[in-house]
Amino acid sequence: MPAPKEKPRAHAVRKGGGYSPQVEVDARNLLCPLPVLRVASAMEELAVGAVLRIRATDPGLSRDLPAWCTVNGHRLLQMDRQGSEWIGLVCKGMGSGGSGPGERGSS
Repeated sequence: MPAPKEKPRAHAVRKGGGYSPQVEVDARNLLCPLPVLRVASAMEELAVGAVLRIRATDPGLSRDLPAWCTVNGHRLLQMDRQGSEWIGLVCKGMGSGGSGPGERGSS
């Protein structure tokens, strides 16, 4: 049986003090669990180290996305509220145990 194809490794790119996402997920006006399901689906197509941005209006995303990242081995880079929207940045496969580019590891 042939070995599964590995996706090429991407690197989180910092641009002007922030991260430059490779993919944007628009989950505005969707309720739990749909925003996280949309993120999960989009992450399947990304290489390790790639950054995804999600925009959602469901306030539950502020709790759900960090928990989902922890369980699935991704790193939550940022979670901000801008008006009625929540904006999250996730780095694929970096997990909470390691250090993402430009970040300090846990002590």
